[in-house]
Amino acid sequence: MASRVAWRSSPKRGAVWPDDVKARHPSIAWKEMAGAGSVYRHDHEEVDADEVWVTVQDHLPPLRTVVEHELGLLGAT
Repeated sequence: MASRVAWRSSPKRGAVWPDDVKARHPSIAWKEMAGAGSVYRHDHEEVDADEVWVTVQDHLPPLRTVVEHELGLLGAT
C-alpha cells in the first residue's frame, strides 16, 4: 500500500521519506541524498559546483521518476 504522505519536510532534517518508499526504490541513494542535503543546508561553503551539476544532471531525473511513480500510487497525478 502506498504511503499516504510521500514525504514530509522539517527545516532541521530536510525531506523524510517513508521506509516503504525507500524499499520500493533501492536504486535511489537515499542516505547519500540526505547527507548532501545536510551539506547544502549547513556547510554550503564546502559545496563544489561540479558536484551540484552532477547531482542535477545524473541524480535528480531518477528521483523525479520516483516522485511521479509515488504520486501515481496515491492518485495525485
